[in-house]
Amino acid sequence: MGSHREQISTAGLWSLMLIFNVASAITVPIGAVAGQDVWISILLALAAGSLIVWTYSRLLESHPGKAISEIAEGLLGNWAGRVVGLFYLWYSFHLGSLVLRDFVEFLSAVALPRTPIPAILFPILAVVVWGVYLGVEVLSRYAQTIYLFVIFEVLVSSLLLFNQFDYRNLLPVLDKGWSPVLEGAIQITTFPFGETVIFAFIIPFLNQTDQVKKISLRALLTGGALLLLVHVRNILVFGGLTSKLTYPTFSVYQYISLFDFLDRVEPLAIVTWILAGYIEISVCLFACAMSLAHVTKSSGYRIYVIPLALLMAQLSRFIYNNHAELIETAANAWPWYSLPFQIGIPLMLLLVSVFHKRKRTRTKGE
Repeated sequence: MGSHREQISTAGLWSLMLIFNVASAITVPIGAVAGQDVWISILLALAAGSLIVWTYSRLLESHPGKAISEIAEGLLGNWAGRVVGLFYLWYSFHLGSLVLRDFVEFLSAVALPRTPIPAILFPILAVVVWGVYLGVEVLSRYAQTIYLFVIFEVLVSSLLLFNQFDYRNLLPVLDKGWSPVLEGAIQITTFPFGETVIFAFIIPFLNQTDQVKKISLRALLTGGALLLLVHVRNILVFGGLTSKLTYPTFSVYQYISLFDFLDRVEPLAIVTWILAGYIEISVCLFACAMSLAHVTKSSGYRIYVIPLALLMAQLSRFIYNNHAELIETAANAWPWYSLPFQIGIPLMLLLVSVFHKRKRTRTKGE
């Protein structure tokens, strides 16, 4: 990618990463295996996620203006760079298909139950393609316009539910020991925090390359705080039922009532998911197109956006039989499947980069 015409600001990157972190994770139950102790799992996942973010941020900061596949090419050679590009091409493509399927399933279940899936899927995809084609700068500006709404919606809805809270739902703490808590932490580390590794194809567009670690970690911590609030709020209302609900955040909105004046605000959950889910799908498609452009040595990524979007749509329709299967796979298989992409490859490249740097320093000293 070398030099980029497009640039995004630190506020744009922060907004994109924040929305990406919370988009799906505020809607579905995360770390469900931990039960009422999910708040501990989220805190542990934030610590582990910070290590993942620090690793790839440190790598990208050391090689400003280069995506992770370009860094691999510089450190390991042309073919190794292409292999890394192919790995992330598949990972972002697979992730995008999952998010798209979850997005469509949610809208079909809560808003458009009688609408055929293709009638929901392809209009969404058309808007995503349009945004990605316009570029990452436009996507970052869009994220900057909606992040306040997302934060405001989470805070206000939590305040309006205050009279429904039962703090006994958080007890007993560690009733089943540390095992389910740690398992939940691993799940939350890889979904959603570790998935931000695909920003390795967006961070090169940042106009202040020395701010990568700071901005990425701030976005992670802010997103983690929002997720902590949302999932503790849901448990305070539903207790042990939370992990059994398909969309607990949507369900909890049914309990909002203010002086018999404000109620039936579930559409707010739908609006939030649409606004935030659009960012998540778009980032996946953008990273996918950028990695393919690097693998094929193309001068631009836009030529691949529509074909990849159509393939992503097809995979999203057939990758799982139903939502229950998707949730089961996300909880049990996804964490171990994701680790090589989220920490394995970035850590390996960072170690090789440090070794090369020290070798060059010793050579100059001699």
